[in-house]
Amino acid sequence: MRCCSMQTNGVAPAVLPPATERSLTMSASGRAIETGPKWGGRILRAVLWVVPGAVLALLPKCPMCLAAYAALIMGSGISLTTARLAWWFLAAGSMAALAYLAASAARNAWRSF
Repeated sequence: MRCCSMQTNGVAPAVLPPATERSLTMSASGRAIETGPKWGGRILRAVLWVVPGAVLALLPKCPMCLAAYAALIMGSGISLTTARLAWWFLAAGSMAALAYLAASAARNAWRSF
């Protein structure tokens, strides 16, 4: 028997969600016990959802405001062209991250259904 296979005694193994959702622990009797995600995994998933949403919520609506915020935070200004490009990269990156998280949540929900 390979190390990654589980002895099923003639019973078909159940399909489990990915390891980020649930994990298996072997008991002393050799049975697999299903355990939920640990606190670190829960916090990481929450942070992965909160950060892109917060960036989109706090992103100024105009590139000139972004340039002014950058000047306040960094102490030196950036050009309007750089601010406009940075605004588009921040907006597109945050939307792509949220789309990826929504797609993986839908895929995990579909698998557990």
